[in-house]
Amino acid sequence: MGRVLRARDVVLDTPVALKIVRPDLAADVRFRKMFELEVRISARFTHPNIVPLHDHGETPDGTPYLGLALADAGSFAVLRDEAIAWDELLRLSLELLEALGYIHSRDVLHRDLKPENVLLYRGDDGQRHAWLADLGLANAGATLARKKGRMEGTPGFMSPEQQMGLPREYGPWTDLYAVGVMLWELVTGSRPFPDDQTAMNAPLPELRPRGGVAIPGDLGAVLANLLHPEPLSRYDLAADLRTELRALGPAGSSATERDDVIYVGTVAPSAPSVTSDVGDEVVVDGARDTSQVFHFTGSAVRPGARDPDVPGWNRPLPPEMPPAPPAEIDGGTTARASLPLYALRELPLVARESYQQELWDHARAVCAEGTARVVLVIGAAGAGKSHLVESIAHALEGGGWAEWIRLSYQREPGSEDGYAGAARRVIRPWNETRTSLTARLRRRLARERGTAGKSTREEAELLARWSGLLEEDEDPVAAGLGLREVYRSLEARSWRGLGCMIIDDAQWSVEQGDGLAIAEAVAHDGEAGDTRHKPLLVLVTIRSEDVITDPALAERIDGLVGLGAHRIDLPRLDRAGTEALLESSLTLIP
Repeated sequence: MGRVLRARDVVLDTPVALKIVRPDLAADVRFRKMFELEVRISARFTHPNIVPLHDHGETPDGTPYLGLALADAGSFAVLRDEAIAWDELLRLSLELLEALGYIHSRDVLHRDLKPENVLLYRGDDGQRHAWLADLGLANAGATLARKKGRMEGTPGFMSPEQQMGLPREYGPWTDLYAVGVMLWELVTGSRPFPDDQTAMNAPLPELRPRGGVAIPGDLGAVLANLLHPEPLSRYDLAADLRTELRALGPAGSSATERDDVIYVGTVAPSAPSVTSDVGDEVVVDGARDTSQVFHFTGSAVRPGARDPDVPGWNRPLPPEMPPAPPAEIDGGTTARASLPLYALRELPLVARESYQQELWDHARAVCAEGTARVVLVIGAAGAGKSHLVESIAHALEGGGWAEWIRLSYQREPGSEDGYAGAARRVIRPWNETRTSLTARLRRRLARERGTAGKSTREEAELLARWSGLLEEDEDPVAAGLGLREVYRSLEARSWRGLGCMIIDDAQWSVEQGDGLAIAEAVAHDGEAGDTRHKPLLVLVTIRSEDVITDPALAERIDGLVGLGAHRIDLPRLDRAGTEALLESSLTLIP
């Protein structure tokens, strides 16, 4: 990319790494867009394991630069030449996964993980710590899914779906594949596949640690999952990989006894196996189905008992939810930055601890009881309702206790509003043919149901039709199928403990059966003892101004409370809270 110089920021009075772009790249329009994206994303996130961005700008000749916190211990690349102890490699890997979980829960993918992009610095404890860096290819998952496929990343570390240019297959598992490559290289001294190959077209070699490197016996099983050619057969979240790595035990521990010669399943205790409850046959029409456009079954998959049409699903059970939510990340390693960057920064959540705790208690109750619960968060515009409920959703996903789906609404209704927009973000039908979308949905449904039978095929076809990919003389599918898909997706992932649905700005929902109607249905079913929506936490935000001026809305809220919904009235920050917010987010004095 260019030169990296050690310098001192004389305004902030702190050492920095000055990253100066090469002149030829500075003149490239596409690169400048990537550079601007890196600035926006790096400035947005403040996390102890994401490298702090202090400043950015241009030199007098117009060359862009970044002023980053100084990584005084190099990067993961220096570990290639070390016989690193497993305890330290585990600790650094967990720190990297904390950073990945943080950005993934905000629907951001890195897409260019490699040792050089994981920086190391020495903390006050004298130990090396990890910083995730170089977010130039990072982007929102939903945004990437709308783009036409192109190969982006670093050869040798790209996942099969990246190398094939299939952005609708991207997810946290795409970054986790690169984590698997990095760990393999640091343990063995070489990468598992040649730079021009992936698990799709090269066999996974035997894991042979280099001299002086001791590892747990089951690390090979975890790496085999990470490097699986099928994206759905890796790990869904960074939190799942954290659970697996913590379950490995110390270096030198023997591998778990296995009945087969291939790595199948998780090292940590796993959720019960997925089995079909619809009586489907696994074999379709008497033969293995070959209608899929892409089969993620490369030569790294060894013969085993799994049906090749049903992707394996690694589901390590997360640890028990703690009594209190994880501490809000409010400034990373340092919150100091030049003033223009503060406009891009994600504001911390301050003076809201009691409300966070109340929502966390509701989440724990849903998890413990296996029931559905509706919580209404009502407050004036600018009170931070959305930020509050998002903090809980991020914490739940970051810890592996839930996955969440947002249904959002605007004053002027848009195509991405409500359950229809949420369902499209689950299905991702953009820039795709009917055949390829149906094939991709069949793989996902087969994994969730444990069967690739007739009903799975029919459901995939139905969802493709709902997405608008109709063949000649086909009738449109009822809109309500989208809501069913939202429910089904959350229910399939409730093995984590619960599902979480956010209904944001519900006062602006105008479609029948959407918005508050969803909350009413969930609350009514819970009151009647109907178990179809459990365990599900529904967080609804509503503007108090609309409650005051709209008697019908106020009546519906009272009705929800009568059905057992919980109401939280969120005031605006008082003077002390505002001062705390400014102090936490605007550290202007070095």
